[in-house]
Amino acid sequence: MLSAWEGDWEKRVDQRIEELGYSSYLDYLQARRGHSYEDLAEELSRGRSDIPIAPVQLEKMHSQAVGPDERDDAILDSFARLLRGELRRGWGIGKYWETDVETLHLPLRRPGEIRPYAVIHSIVVDGRIAHTITIPNE
Repeated sequence: MLSAWEGDWEKRVDQRIEELGYSSYLDYLQARRGHSYEDLAEELSRGRSDIPIAPVQLEKMHSQAVGPDERDDAILDSFARLLRGELRRGWGIGKYWETDVETLHLPLRRPGEIRPYAVIHSIVVDGRIAHTITIPNE
């Protein structure tokens, strides 16, 4: 099996989304609110033995697909998808739940500016960063 990064991976993601009957990546995300990027990557890779889709590719496309006026909603949506992927069985559920999970949100600002140019979202599990995504605010 080839790597998810082989060739024009963005075009491959778009083609697979079109095969499912959606006209755009944002339409596809809208129809699958609350689904983790892992779940979406599995769906887009299902039944294919050629090249898979990686969850991080879908995160990247999400951050690039929205305009400035949609950025805040996209950040929250992305964060919910990331949490869903990290906490598959729920928060504090399970016989052996001894994990400490935190979330970090770090706005990045240029000197003298009030509005951040990007926000870093991180999920920290047991004191170690498990996942990070940076969403530009341009």
